[in-house]
Amino acid sequence: MQLTFSSETVAFAELPPAYHDEYSYLLQARTFRDWRLSYPPAIVRPDLFHQMHVLNEHRTVSRYFPTTGLWIALFDGIDHPIYGHWLAGALAAVFFYLSLLQIARFETAVLGGVLIALSPGIAIFSNLLLAHHPTMLALSVFTCAYFRMIATRQMRFAFTSGTALTFAMLARPMTAAGYALPFGLWLAHYLLRDRKVLSLGVGFAAPLLLGFTALAMLNHDATGRWNRSSYQEYTDRYTPRHRFGFNNAISVDGAGGPPAIQKYDAWAENLTPRLAWSNVQNRLRSSFQWTLATIPLLFGILMFVPLMLSPRHRIANCNAGDRVEVSGLSVHHSIAMLRLLASSFVTLHLVHIPYWYDGIMHWHYVFETAPLLLMMSAMGFVRTAGDLKLMVSARDAVLWTVCLVLAGLLPGWVRLPMFENVSKVSAAINEQSFSRVRFEQFRRAVEAPDIRKPALVLVDEMNADPQLSYIINPPELNSDVIVCRQPTTASEIDELQVAFANRTIYLFDPRTFSFKQR
Repeated sequence: MQLTFSSETVAFAELPPAYHDEYSYLLQARTFRDWRLSYPPAIVRPDLFHQMHVLNEHRTVSRYFPTTGLWIALFDGIDHPIYGHWLAGALAAVFFYLSLLQIARFETAVLGGVLIALSPGIAIFSNLLLAHHPTMLALSVFTCAYFRMIATRQMRFAFTSGTALTFAMLARPMTAAGYALPFGLWLAHYLLRDRKVLSLGVGFAAPLLLGFTALAMLNHDATGRWNRSSYQEYTDRYTPRHRFGFNNAISVDGAGGPPAIQKYDAWAENLTPRLAWSNVQNRLRSSFQWTLATIPLLFGILMFVPLMLSPRHRIANCNAGDRVEVSGLSVHHSIAMLRLLASSFVTLHLVHIPYWYDGIMHWHYVFETAPLLLMMSAMGFVRTAGDLKLMVSARDAVLWTVCLVLAGLLPGWVRLPMFENVSKVSAAINEQSFSRVRFEQFRRAVEAPDIRKPALVLVDEMNADPQLSYIINPPELNSDVIVCRQPTTASEIDELQVAFANRTIYLFDPRTFSFKQR
């Protein structure tokens, strides 16, 4: 049975996810929606039902940490899980605006928030059900509450900041650690210098301890061990070449699991100092390209640097008094907070050096540097306007600064002739659409009346692209159509027919996109 599809236009956001990581997060969200931590493993031939980035032997559970699944679960119930990521992006822009408002004038804070809301790279990732947007939201709350904690010395802000960091740690641990490292070191120094505020350390650390306790419980349910996460279990068992560290592909035993997952593991390159340096360059370059545009963003950063290096410059156009309006932060502390933002950008890149892959779009491991770059550049742009006022009229100074900002934004969103009539956003959408369209075609095919329900679809994955594995099922394996890999022998298919006697079996060839009833 050869299936064809109409040329119906479907919105990019309405298409199924493109990456298998997204399906793993969806499985996690749907498990949490059922008020469960995991599901029992597949009983019949679990190797054939093995999904990418999902454990299914001890328990059926996503390999990933829980915050993202919890966030998606809030919106999956209305059949639009992507709404949660759109909301996370909007809220993150608000909280980073509130963070800037505590260390700079209103105009600077507004510009920083607007740039974060309009960043092309951030917008593209808002349409991917990955951990980046929940993590960015948590880090924005962490930053805002941290600044308020320093300004007010109130326990509630210490607890809020620690809680937000905990959720970030339970989404992307390495990213959260890299982002928060300068903040943690500065807080330790601050507490040691002033013993009167030691209670802030308790309020900050308590949520982290609770979070790690909750993670230990999740670990025990998923792997049977308190100190072994499902992420580590999956990496060691199925993707050992994707481990963290140099020489990741040397003296590594072969990966387990189906051939498609073995191909995925073999995709990893061996990390050498040369490759690490290449990755650093790619991540830096792509961070600037996707966050805004390289030249305008670099200019804004260069104009920002003196603000954090010399107290004489104070904060971009702040009041001349000893304190910034609204926040109560001293100029000394405000400059310290600027240095923390810049240091977080550096440490986020540093902690990801020992990993072989530079990332989706060459930057997703350092995605959370985007709001840091935009906040720093916003201060640089406002300083530029202030300096221009010394040479031209105030109106012209603002006009030239607006043109500088637009030069960074327009290539991301507008199809310009000098860029072959392709914007950065449209180029990224076109690149990601291929997988999304194929998964949508498969979804429509198995839901069509031609497929007798309930059905078991056996996918022939021999020589198939592992990035297009169609083995995607709900955690409880009880839907009208379930999908598994096609066994190599007819007798194994007969055994599946016996085990799933109530289901019609179909053979699916992804190369020809055809179904055949057995």
